[in-house]
Amino acid sequence: MVRSLCVYATKCKYEGVPLRFPGSRAAWEGYWDASDANLIAEHQICSAVNPYPKNETFNCSNGDVFKWKHLWKVLAEQFGIENYGFEEREHG
Repeated sequence: MVRSLCVYATKCKYEGVPLRFPGSRAAWEGYWDASDANLIAEHQICSAVNPYPKNETFNCSNGDVFKWKHLWKVLAEQFGIENYGFEEREHG
């Protein structure tokens, strides 16, 4: 996901347009969790080679949390974009 955000930021910088967050205010303000790719890979391998998790559902998270508004600021700073953030939009 971070690569995609970097592509988006690069495009915004190149075109001189604001780096707008595309989600809702709730998404912008709320806490979100993230998991390390190695941890997810370990869980996938374990469930593929081990008979015990067969037909079971489980979540994989290492407890890292973030807010989009904090991540967006760092993203904008890394790409030298001054105009960024969440913008309330009317839905039609």
